[in-house]
Amino acid sequence: MKKIITFLCIIVLGAGCTDVIDIETPNREVSIAVQGEVTDVRGTLVKVSLTAGYFDQGQTPVINDATVQLLEDGIVVSSLMRDTVDGQYRSNYNGTVGSNYQIRVAVPSNSTSGFKESTWLSTPERMNRIFALDSFAIKYLDRNTFPQVFDEGFYALVYFQEPEGEGDVYRWKVYENGVQEAQTLLTVDDEFVDGGYFGGPNSLLPAFNYFGPIEEEGDSLGLEFFSISKAHQEYLALIGEQIFQVGGPFAAPPAAVIGNIYNEDDPDEFGFGYFVASAVSSGGITYNP
Repeated sequence: MKKIITFLCIIVLGAGCTDVIDIETPNREVSIAVQGEVTDVRGTLVKVSLTAGYFDQGQTPVINDATVQLLEDGIVVSSLMRDTVDGQYRSNYNGTVGSNYQIRVAVPSNSTSGFKESTWLSTPERMNRIFALDSFAIKYLDRNTFPQVFDEGFYALVYFQEPEGEGDVYRWKVYENGVQEAQTLLTVDDEFVDGGYFGGPNSLLPAFNYFGPIEEEGDSLGLEFFSISKAHQEYLALIGEQIFQVGGPFAAPPAAVIGNIYNEDDPDEFGFGYFVASAVSSGGITYNP
């Protein structure tokens, strides 16, 4: 299945090797990794785990006995409960646009994970506004249409108004038949489209083309937009660089990417991962020619 949006490409060149090369990699001390989000529509979800060595095999160790709290404008508003998935904690608490959110993770002294007793906090993340998705359509596109595509066929389009006022940053995810597509680090800001309408009859901006060409009748094509901070966009860009970098046999191993998690008692000690606050706008369409 071809996808219209491709921001990152991996080129793998096969080659035969006759020499064994020993590569030294740094042995970093095990640290905590906190990854999660609070949204305005589907509550709060956090995963707490430990870092592993660069060449370690097996599943990443998780922490199942932490105390996890959500803070709104500096005040604890929810205690997350253990989820059915190891290392995950969940709350039904929905955030509010304009408020700032943090997560606090306390690891007990007798933690079964073996990790040290400590309390970790995320830096405040403001939940920014999101636009509404007005309508979806499936249209035939080619090199002479607006929007223009190189591979002619039927594409899923969405129409919406980007709010006026520069500084908005968005992330989006695409789903085919309920399964998220592989491109998960897609972000954009409104620097060149501020206040524009995507797909309007007199607009200079085409409808947002998020999937295609479509090949199967009955395909369900979903789309989610998230409001995110500039800091989170930069974090995702660094993650993308580390995951998709292409190097030779002497290239350095991926470097650690620091997110917004730190030790509450020692702010100079950073954990890994990122806790983000997002407003969400979603919808979709089914291809029934």
